[in-house]
Amino acid sequence: MSKNNNIFRTKYIYLLIALIPITLTYWQINQSDKTKKAHIASKFISDFQNKETTELITMLDNDLLKFKYKIIGSDSIAYFEFDSIKYLALKNPSILPTKPGKIYMAKEVCYNLLDCMEDIGYNEKSHLLDFEFVKHHFGAYIKLTHENKNIHEFINFKRRDKNDFYKNFDYIYIKLKENE
Repeated sequence: MSKNNNIFRTKYIYLLIALIPITLTYWQINQSDKTKKAHIASKFISDFQNKETTELITMLDNDLLKFKYKIIGSDSIAYFEFDSIKYLALKNPSILPTKPGKIYMAKEVCYNLLDCMEDIGYNEKSHLLDFEFVKHHFGAYIKLTHENKNIHEFINFKRRDKNDFYKNFDYIYIKLKENE
């Protein structure tokens, strides 16, 4: 009986020894995942805090961008026109270093603002960004942008050709509104 007991103890010890590297591996993967998420979060903050994005947010906040498009043959060109009349009527027009009358191509607005918000939505949905992080750092900007009528017109214009255009931007906006 004592010999069987020792065999049982030996197997139990080997099992515990085998579980140690498995536990350590799991812990390392978990730590690696946290590091990856922190890196992604940091990248979004640094990418978002650039001159172009800040100017676009300020212009949207003051309703200074008007969506326009022109049809040329079978193609259409989408752009945003800077509203110089509203700009000059501001109490403090120096809030923007932009010269009135500038035209922003839709690609410029997409690249510097909307694509970032689409990526934020995608990464939150994929659990690479924490919702509370998104809410704290980007929530107000996402709401401001999504609720802007000219941005809405542009997105609807683009959805004529591609129905799922900025679907992750919609997703994160809706989630933010539901969690107010």
